[in-house]
Amino acid sequence: MQEAGAIFLGNTPGPARSYMGGLLAAMRKRYKRLVIPACGKFAIAEVAVNVGWSPERIECSDVSLFSSVLGYLASGKPLSALHVTVTPPPSLADTLSPLTYESAGEVLYALKLLAAAHHSKTYWDELLVRELSRHRDKHVEDLDNQAHALAGRLSGMSYEPLDMWDHMAQARDDPKALTYVNPPGYERGYTRLYDSGGALAWDEPKFVEFSPKTQHPARRDALMEFEGLAIFYRYQSIEEDETPLVIFASEYSLERTDYLLTNKPHVVVEAFAASARAFSPIGIRPSPFPIFGEEDDVLPSSQLRFVPCEAPVARKFFGADAGPAVDYVFEQYGFSVSHSRYQLNKLLMMALVSTAFRDEVLGEQGQFALKTPTGVRTVCLSRYPEVKINRGVLKLLARKVWKAGMFHLTYQSEFKEQTFEEVISAWLEWQSRRPPIARAKRSPTSATT
Repeated sequence: MQEAGAIFLGNTPGPARSYMGGLLAAMRKRYKRLVIPACGKFAIAEVAVNVGWSPERIECSDVSLFSSVLGYLASGKPLSALHVTVTPPPSLADTLSPLTYESAGEVLYALKLLAAAHHSKTYWDELLVRELSRHRDKHVEDLDNQAHALAGRLSGMSYEPLDMWDHMAQARDDPKALTYVNPPGYERGYTRLYDSGGALAWDEPKFVEFSPKTQHPARRDALMEFEGLAIFYRYQSIEEDETPLVIFASEYSLERTDYLLTNKPHVVVEAFAASARAFSPIGIRPSPFPIFGEEDDVLPSSQLRFVPCEAPVARKFFGADAGPAVDYVFEQYGFSVSHSRYQLNKLLMMALVSTAFRDEVLGEQGQFALKTPTGVRTVCLSRYPEVKINRGVLKLLARKVWKAGMFHLTYQSEFKEQTFEEVISAWLEWQSRRPPIARAKRSPTSATT
């Protein structure tokens, strides 16, 4: 079963969440209330609970049905109070009409499917609707389990379907309230994510959709007047006069740096060092699969296998996901271990463009049920105008200067009629014609770092 794509994108990124964890831990005894308007996926609420805040001291709000379903579960309110009704379009009547919408899983599933169908414009959208329809019961069950798991972790908090500005007003005059605000960072975010074209209705609160292009100054000015501590997120850039308010920054590219700002920088500095280094790294869990080593050999009898790695369904449903290209499968990342004798990345790319990969690996994925892909496309970032290892495997489709000293290279190939056994044979023949890779020897100690 192919996992479906994104439904909610407005989540505080990981570096800022880590920083907020340390800050909330430092402020836990100083403030009595944690107020989170536009709470989205409750990420900051979960961070707060993880560092010692009791859910009873956390107050969340949002205007989306997605957040309201989760919030009602966590706060002990019946979902029936949301008064959800669905009038499915004819194309989805057989899928949605049997549902009662009495469970969190059914409501979230209907929201996802109707929004995806209403905004369906691309091949990926069509695949998403098809996937959701074909595996309705499985998706309903997964969503219901995740919703109740989250509600269990936040059980006892308070939640209201409420406009961000109204909730902010409730916390403004309380010196013992810590308020965190991070509304969607893109225009018409609510409409883009949740609009069902009128097929789904509920007791939606009255609200004015936040515009990051025009309303950041108004939000900042309002939060600056708070009696308690206010923390607010800014995507990509800040105004010059906001620099003294910055307590955290995370650089993602030359074009994007995100910030956390506050109305009381001195309070934050006194209580908590404004640095994400306050956290211990979470570490990396080793893979259960053995790593190809210097002593290993690739033989004509060797076997190629692709092992699917399952991501958590919640992340796939409620996080950013690009989806496949219309005619070409897009290889997002490709890694291989370095080796003194073998160019294993060449083997990987030769395997990816084989019909064996298309039929044996992609053929099991529901997203390709409507249309068989033509080939593979990928992008390489390189200091050189060509990635030589791709010669004879992929064609250079486009080259452009990406940053100073770097090239953005687009490669593409049609699928080649080859079995995995033929791929290995062709790669070994290519290997036999190339000189050994010249690399400095590493000590056993350095090789395991």
